[in-house]
Amino acid sequence: MLHPQIFDAFLVFRDPSAWVGRDFKYLKYIYLVALSAECGERDRAFSLRMPVWLPAFASLFAILSINEKQLSIYEEMDMSVALLERQAMECPSETLAPGCILLDGEYAITELLSWGGFGITYLATDARDRVVIIKECYPRSFCGRDGLTVVPNDEASAAILDATLCVFLQDARSIAKVQHRNIAAVERIFEENATAYVVLEFIDGYDLLEVIEQSHARPDPDEVRDLLRKTLAALGKVHEAGLLHRDIAPENIIVTGANEPVLIDFGATLKTLARIAASPAELPNAKSAYTPLEFFVSGSKHDPAGDFYALAATFYHLITGELPADCRSRMSAHLGGKPDPYVPLSKLTDEFDTAFCNALDCALSLLPKDRVRSAEEWRRIL
Repeated sequence: MLHPQIFDAFLVFRDPSAWVGRDFKYLKYIYLVALSAECGERDRAFSLRMPVWLPAFASLFAILSINEKQLSIYEEMDMSVALLERQAMECPSETLAPGCILLDGEYAITELLSWGGFGITYLATDARDRVVIIKECYPRSFCGRDGLTVVPNDEASAAILDATLCVFLQDARSIAKVQHRNIAAVERIFEENATAYVVLEFIDGYDLLEVIEQSHARPDPDEVRDLLRKTLAALGKVHEAGLLHRDIAPENIIVTGANEPVLIDFGATLKTLARIAASPAELPNAKSAYTPLEFFVSGSKHDPAGDFYALAATFYHLITGELPADCRSRMSAHLGGKPDPYVPLSKLTDEFDTAFCNALDCALSLLPKDRVRSAEEWRRIL
């Protein structure tokens, strides 16, 4: 006879489409039973459904590129997504105050700009009175402040803080080597207050979110193509360096007065995610409409296709004024044998040719293996 938890799992998840957005700990129990076919008289009705369920399991694991040893991530996934989105809305309480001086007077903080799971971004001025951007390494779930000094919450947090700081510096140095006119330049990297800071070029212009929200004029189709082509060129340079941007969204593409798009605000890079044992709740990037499914799952494979998904979602939103269907609702439909809720670009606009629309739709494929594989491949289509 089945373990009571397993039997309850069958009762809750008779419909495979209900797996998404529910308590994922049951998914592990169902899977183990489905493989062993351990059913007694009490569960005969459910055992008849197993042949139907097994392909859905195989499909789910193929999507996420995981194996049986990683099944425990599902216990955390649904809860962690909600926590991640809630954290993104909450301003950290211990930010550097306006007027705070860094590096012996070289920089002065003027304004808080944004925050995430691993860092805080400020507007600042330097000793020459130039406006700059400063990113501070601050993994907020593991640390606090004693004055200006960043201190770990406990002994376990100290190890994570040290690892985060090490990788933050390594990634900053790697990004500094990626020089391209459509990428915000790294001007300086320094350590202070038991943490690290990256000084970035300030880009004067408007971001694509302002266009979407209609506070700035919408570019015409030729301008959209040009913006996408140039952004892809910059993203190609990032990928050639072995990095991922991981936080592409409308607010992270600034358009200058010369109509040049500039990528800003890199999220955690591939190295960060590979080396730091954070739970999914600690991962940055809660912009679910722009985020591919694999970025939500600790242990899944991340590659440039994830950045292409985010870039395609950004331009889909820019062109149509509507967000594409998010990856979780699409996965739910996929597992339930229902049509993909994603609406192809060509059905929402007639301003772009078939090749352009098909390339963007391809980049927004739910499965990473179905997306465009390189920036150059996408640019050739354009």
